[in-house]
Amino acid sequence: MVVMDIGIYWILMNLNMGNRAFCIGNGQSRKGFNLKNLKSRGVIVGCNFLYKDFAPDILVATDHPVMHHIYNSGYSYTAKCYFRDWMKIPQENFENMITGFFPDYRHLRAIRKSGHLIENSRAGSNEFVLHGYNDKETGKNMVCVSWCTKDYVYNLTDIIKDPEQTGWATGPASGYIACKTINNMKEVYLIGHDFYSMGTGFNNVYKGQPFYKSDTHPSNYYIQNWILQWKKLFRWYHHIKFYKVNRKSYLNIKIPEWEDCRNLEYISYERMENQTRSLP
Repeated sequence: MVVMDIGIYWILMNLNMGNRAFCIGNGQSRKGFNLKNLKSRGVIVGCNFLYKDFAPDILVATDHPVMHHIYNSGYSYTAKCYFRDWMKIPQENFENMITGFFPDYRHLRAIRKSGHLIENSRAGSNEFVLHGYNDKETGKNMVCVSWCTKDYVYNLTDIIKDPEQTGWATGPASGYIACKTINNMKEVYLIGHDFYSMGTGFNNVYKGQPFYKSDTHPSNYYIQNWILQWKKLFRWYHHIKFYKVNRKSYLNIKIPEWEDCRNLEYISYERMENQTRSLP
């Protein structure tokens, strides 16, 4: 079997499908829809744990522990990813940086035993990426380390348009990647970006999994930020048409903050499938 070089793959992708993108969020409205139906219809940009069930053309993650979870799974060795603040550090800085995070421990060995450090196999790597975070379940301060090998990870922070984007959520960041990095973009479809719809519990197909909130978490947590971040994209890229896709029974649920966005339309899955049979 001949494996295509990822650089050649992306040249062909931009030539053949670069006018349309599907941004796949993980809201429950997309459950039951076969994402494979979108293959060859446009560039598929996915978010976070989507890679566990489906391989998009681009995977985006902005939460640090999720990024390391993806990287340490090996997915990024063969697939294009955009991660926030993904900066590789020479190996000689490793021990000083880790012990600097945890001054109560005298040795690196003790830190590893403490459970504060999540680390993949070094396997001869001479550089790493490091991020700290607070585990809200345990209250522990944690550090994630990914020892890097040949991969296809790009630093999202390098291409931001506005300093405010350093704090953007993964969903809006996926839309930005579609608009910013894919040539001659004409239309973007938001799939599984549910916001106010689909009940009162935490709305995510991966809820309860590592680094995801449980079903009892309030549904409106962070939603306002996501809505305003997407709205900024609609305005920046006013020449691109955006479609928010949802089940027919939820099409009447509009986002009030988006009422003045003339390049946005709400459509059903059925209409999306019909109007994307040919490329724009």
